[in-house]
Amino acid sequence: PILDHRADLLRPFTVTKTLGLWDVTCTVKGGGVSGQVGAIRLGISRALQNWEPGLRPYLKA
Repeated sequence: PILDHRADLLRPFTVTKTLGLWDVTCTVKGGGVSGQVGAIRLGISRALQNWEPGLRPYLKA
């Protein structure tokens, strides 16, 4: 399960081919592990979209 969570967290970077371009530090409180992973993934996706709006179609897939 931990490797699945890690892959899920990295998915926004892999689909946009920006893996290794950013360092991410975050703190999450409350909820379960899967919910926390989803919240972090959403935050990463939104940050990437703010950085480059053209990435939105890749992040929505």
